[in-house]
Amino acid sequence: MSQNLPIPTPIDKCYPWHTKVWQQLMKQHENQHLPHAILLSSQLHAGIEQLAGCLAARLICSEAREDSACGKCRNCKLFASGSHPDVFILEPEEDSKVIKIDQIREFVHKITLTASMASCKVALVRPAEAMNRAAANALLKTLEEPAGEAYIILSSTEPARLLATIRSRCQQYAVEPAASAAVEAWFTQSGQQAEQVHPAMLAARGLPLLAAEYLQGDLLDVRRNVGIGYLKIARGQADLMTVANSWVSLKQPLVWLWLSQWMADIARTSLTGEACKDPVSEAVRKARPNFPLETSLQLQSMAMQGWRSQEGPLRQDLLFEQWLLQWAQI
Repeated sequence: MSQNLPIPTPIDKCYPWHTKVWQQLMKQHENQHLPHAILLSSQLHAGIEQLAGCLAARLICSEAREDSACGKCRNCKLFASGSHPDVFILEPEEDSKVIKIDQIREFVHKITLTASMASCKVALVRPAEAMNRAAANALLKTLEEPAGEAYIILSSTEPARLLATIRSRCQQYAVEPAASAAVEAWFTQSGQQAEQVHPAMLAARGLPLLAAEYLQGDLLDVRRNVGIGYLKIARGQADLMTVANSWVSLKQPLVWLWLSQWMADIARTSLTGEACKDPVSEAVRKARPNFPLETSLQLQSMAMQGWRSQEGPLRQDLLFEQWLLQWAQI
């Protein structure tokens, strides 16, 4: 069993790969130029909501220590407990995949009131792409002209899905993909060994928090088993419906991400002619040499659509069967 990784709490310093954006935010705050509408974005599994939480904590802290919240004042304690009256969390409610207009309307009303404890009010919209169109439109005026001393912090891993009018009203800060050295240093703090970290980082395609998940559970084994089914279909050695049903039974949303990654590998090798680093992708490359680039990109796109479909009512078994049918017929 792996040791627990050093996951920061919202009042701690952020992950090391957030440093560049964090320093920019703190410099603007120090100079009193921090915008009131902020859009933070990153790749998946890079902790963008953690960065938003760190910023919110810093803004309401009454005894801040330079570039981080103190974690001890009343504001920090209430924030950590999720009960600070001047902090608003806008996220999908239970059993919902979207942020609804009623949530935005209630927030817009409350944000006009004077802060009751902190020196400002802060709203966290997460993930921002979960706002439906009506909710996003209802937020526009408040983004443009926040009432009083208020900050609205949106976090997103898919900023392109946001309305252009939402993006244009926010100052945007994009966290760059984590440098391998920074991620490895972070893992080292937890006592992870290089021979453990390397396969996890390879499978995660450099996404640090996904690699952390792989190191703390059996996800690498699950991924390997999904890859076996994917490879058997490529070789004509397995029944399509059996494989599709086995994937559904996992109830694992990452299956679509894995399929997308493997197809991206095949597309890349079609362009470069180089071997794939991922053993599953390399086995497929050998089983299906000269695989059409256009087809691999099409299958990757279908996999990403499958990933997004998990937010809706579409049946995953049918989607997996459709994807595998396309994969088997090539």
